[in-house]
Amino acid sequence: MAARNYDTQFIKSLMQNLNVGINVSQLGRIVNLNGNTADVQPLAHDLKTDNKRAMLLDVPITRNVTDAIKAAEDTLKVGDAVIVVFLDRSMENWTGGAGDFSLDSGRMHDLNDAVIVGVF
Repeated sequence: MAARNYDTQFIKSLMQNLNVGINVSQLGRIVNLNGNTADVQPLAHDLKTDNKRAMLLDVPITRNVTDAIKAAEDTLKVGDAVIVVFLDRSMENWTGGAGDFSLDSGRMHDLNDAVIVGVF
């Protein structure tokens, strides 16, 4: 029975290690606005070190966010809390329009492929 317990522990550890590398979404704070992009500081600290996570740079702001801000006669500003999602695939060759684009890598759920989709 002891070997079976080790198998269970191994599988749980493997699943945890795989999940750590998958980025889905985070809460963040706007640190700098650059037109239609922003630099975002993730709010949740690193679980192991309790240090701040690396800043997300030049994150595109989706149109639904900018439209909602215009409708509310408000502005997105430094210090606002936002929701950032990470695309399933690399957006390296995306030009910002609705056209198709080629993938240069198998990169998935990467911090480099962040997009701001909501504001609190």
